[in-house]
Amino acid sequence: MKYFFIILLLTSAITASAQVDHVNDIRSFTPSVLLNKKHWEYKMFNNLYSQTSNFNLEGRRINNNERSSYFTSINQFLYGISDKINIGADIWIKSVRLDDVSSSPFEIFRFENDSNNRTALTGIGPKVKFSPLKKLPGLSVQSTFLFPIAKDEEGKTNGKPYLSEDSFIWITQIFYDQPIGNKFQLFFQIAPWVYVKKTKPEHSVSRLSYSNPVSIFLSYYATPRLTFYLQNEWWPSFGSGGISSWFWQEGIGMKIQLIKGLMEAEASYTRFIMGKNSGAGETYNLGLRLIH
Repeated sequence: MKYFFIILLLTSAITASAQVDHVNDIRSFTPSVLLNKKHWEYKMFNNLYSQTSNFNLEGRRINNNERSSYFTSINQFLYGISDKINIGADIWIKSVRLDDVSSSPFEIFRFENDSNNRTALTGIGPKVKFSPLKKLPGLSVQSTFLFPIAKDEEGKTNGKPYLSEDSFIWITQIFYDQPIGNKFQLFFQIAPWVYVKKTKPEHSVSRLSYSNPVSIFLSYYATPRLTFYLQNEWWPSFGSGGISSWFWQEGIGMKIQLIKGLMEAEASYTRFIMGKNSGAGETYNLGLRLIH
């Protein structure tokens, strides 16, 4: 891990390119890239998180007596109104399954509806993406505001398991990428999440909560259409006394252009290796991206 951060520091002065112009190189479609005027993008990213243990307040891994699995399908649409500003919308669909500890995490795809299972449309909202600084073309900012759709997503009164926060969610993602020679690239993301409860909680608890994940990806471009990457993410959540919980996940992934300049697929796997008052599971991820 320490060598990863040494590489990060040594490459801090390298510049990057961030305007997409429908070239075939997969490097031209990193998340920091903006669409040109009148171009559009649809991305579906599917995340399956499953755990049979968690990290307690002391950071020790504690085994659970059940498997908890959560599936999230994030559907994003973007349109370039100019080369510097893109607008769009998100649709989030989530599913949860509580099962026996020896069960498969993929049982969640039965999408059953009972006291241990639930699937719902959890959030819809607008988004905007822009390039703030001409001198840093590899820098972009994306802001999304999600309105909660399903009723009682936290399962407090409907006899269903916890699905998601009963909150309005404002997500601001700051993207930056830096190439390292012709074959490697570093990608950074800082993404503050602000949650505002739909209703005021009891016992004078604040309606606001906040988390601020930080992610680093190191990509290797095997060919102009194929890349492999390593990822690390630290996700702290904050309460009245500071950091109330956090986790660290690391993983591997790949992206491939199925159709040059038009269709991209992604697959990745991550493990939660450290944490406090958080889950200690793993994720399986699949994505599909269309650009026109």
